[in-house]
Formats: sequence, structure tokens, C-alpha cells
Amino acid sequence: QSPLHERYHTLDEIYLQLQTWNDEFGDNSEPLSRYYTNSGIIYDLIEIGQSTNDQLPIYAVKLSYNADQVSDKSKVLFLGQCHAEEILGVEISMELIKRFLYPQDYLNDYQTLIGVLYNTEIWIIPTHNPEGNTVVHGWDDDGDWLQDVSYRKNKTDVNGNGVFDFNSEGYGNDIDGVDLNRNYDFNW
Repeated sequence: QSPLHERYHTLDEIYLQLQTWNDEFGDNSEPLSRYYTNSGIIYDLIEIGQSTNDQLPIYAVKLSYNADQVSDKSKVLFLGQCHAEEILGVEISMELIKRFLYPQDYLNDYQTLIGVLYNTEIWIIPTHNPEGNTVVHGWDDDGDWLQDVSYRKNKTDVNGNGVFDFNSEGYGNDIDGVDLNRNYDFNW
């Protein structure tokens, strides 16, 4: 029922793909790619927290040579989606993970991918707003389809009426929800 194109990852699809990659690469010290010789494990899926209201897991993917170990390497952080409606950030982060895992499919870039993975830790969080992602993609609520493709916040009941109130017509004017980037600590 969603007006969004099927190419955009829903939250369930994000979780499924991350777990599929974890099954393939998470305990595999000999990745299938001949480009990562002597790399050890290159993919580490880590639950770094949960959403405030629905307790949905928030996952980070650590990509590096010997990703399962603590090392003294430069670290780069990619945050795919903070504001819920910014679903293109999810797509970019998922594609980035895929490119690092399958460098043989990107022959024009594989030397750069290998060099980056050898020398740094890449941390990718496809979404740290899983609640907002579900609002943007929509959900079935006892037979009613609820969705707001322009929603940007999480699902906090700000007005305290026990109901998640949002305006699915047009942009803004939502009664509930907290904009995550307004609540980061100093120097986060």
C-alpha cells in the first residue's frame, strides 16, 4: 500500500540484509573474495542500542581487516538515516557496505576499497532512527494503513495523550515525535 518505490529498504529489509551479510562474512576469516587475502574477518555486526519507544535494535556495521578485533586504526563513521524521511541515506549506506563486501563486482573501485579496508575501520549505521523509518514506510494497524512519507522524527508521545499523533497530510505539523539531531550531546 506504500507509495514508496520498492527499491527503498524497509526496516525489516535492512535487518534481513545485515543479518544475511553477517551469516556470510561475520565468522568467515577467509572472505570469498580473492581481493582480501589475509584479511581475517572483514564484517562485524554490532547492536549498539535500541530505539527509545519501540525498543527496535540499532545496528552498526564495522568493516575492516580483522574487524572482530580492537585495533589502532583511523575510524570513519557513516550515518545513513537520522531524519526519518531521508531514506536515500539508508540506500547509500547499504550500497557502501555491499561494495566493501563484494569488491570483485566493482572493478573500477576495488583497489581503493581494499586499501581503505586495510588501513581503516569503516563504521556504518544504516539508520539510527528505526522508529521513524517505520513511519515513512508505513505499517498495518489493525487493518488501517498508517504512513507519512514526509515524517522526520521518532515516535515519542510528546503531548502525553498515550497516542502517537502524526499528520500524514503534507509536511510538518506533527504533534508528536522528537527530532533526533536536536538531542545529541555536545561533540557527539
